[in-house]
Amino acid sequence: GRRAALLGRARQSPTELFPLLKQYVLGNASLPRDDPFWEATAGVFREVIATDPDSKEWMGYCARGDIDSFVAKSCAPGPGSSILAGVPADAWFCGRTAGMDWGAMGAPVADLCNAPSGSAYRPGGICASVGNKQLLIDFVTRGPEQWGIDHTLINVPSQDCLMGILDCDIEYCRRCAGRCSAE
Repeated sequence: GRRAALLGRARQSPTELFPLLKQYVLGNASLPRDDPFWEATAGVFREVIATDPDSKEWMGYCARGDIDSFVAKSCAPGPGSSILAGVPADAWFCGRTAGMDWGAMGAPVADLCNAPSGSAYRPGGICASVGNKQLLIDFVTRGPEQWGIDHTLINVPSQDCLMGILDCDIEYCRRCAGRCSAE
């Protein structure tokens, strides 16, 4: 079906998938939120993103409940630790408010710093409240391609929700220095 066609055309590469996924998602944006297309497309996203070694490692840690390894990898020097507008880049992802200017957004969309542990995929949670349709639309319209233009967009739920790792991200945000507070 459609899922196999998209997966086959992407040839298992996240960088090859993005333009196809964007066209596929936006071309079907009129489908209702509960259409099976959204769950199937989210599944394709997870399969393809898991071909990236870093993504696969984070997804594996989270699936196994190995929060300590997930946090250690996430806190290690890398893009999330680089300074962006005066704070670690992932402070924007986590939704930190102390010492932050959220500009036109005014405030974080997703507050990982204060979200209850294990709540991301429960009813009302950061990911569950949005659903696969909106997560996919946000990924292709407000996701990684736009983060370099407006760094506050990294806080809009999309990629990590689709990867199934946001519950682990909540713990990472709380444990890693500078993500939820200035210390």
